[in-house]
Amino acid sequence: MPKRTDIKSVLIIGAGPSGLSAALSAGLSGAKVILIDEDFQLGGRLLSENYNINNMHCSMWTEKTITELSKIENIRIMNKTTAFACFDHGIYGALEKVDDAKKTTQSKISQILWKIYSKKTILCTGGTERSIAFGNNDRPGIMLASAVRSYVNRWGVPPGSNTVIFTNNDDGWKTAFDLKRKGLIVS
Repeated sequence: MPKRTDIKSVLIIGAGPSGLSAALSAGLSGAKVILIDEDFQLGGRLLSENYNINNMHCSMWTEKTITELSKIENIRIMNKTTAFACFDHGIYGALEKVDDAKKTTQSKISQILWKIYSKKTILCTGGTERSIAFGNNDRPGIMLASAVRSYVNRWGVPPGSNTVIFTNNDDGWKTAFDLKRKGLIVS
């Protein structure tokens, strides 16, 4: 039987699909897990997408996974927390924005600075979408495909009445399909 590596603590930065999966795996293995994400809601890009994971819509998968994570005692979830520094020996700096609901009349703390010590760290911060360079690409209304999907799918705001998509990869097609599904005109 192979020898099990004993990981005492894991810091996971980013709560998109990779971060949620990593936190669940590490938590179930018995490791103490801290999962941090800068957004107020866990899920990362899944909050703005329309595809399936394990035969369920990504929003349902996210909800199910977060419910499982919340039941595991050795997992601490810290949303609205930004990791800003990595120091020697597994030390990380993070800044948490405190909810107004958590504030008391005696304590008006709005931010907490955390020093996190971890044996292992998993960075799940997602990919970087790069824009296509063309003249006047910094004008109002010109945005990345992922931003358009966030407006339409997450926030329910149409980016305009007639949309033109200029793409060099499948991400543009996903955006076009999402816009058409919402009944918007795509040229």
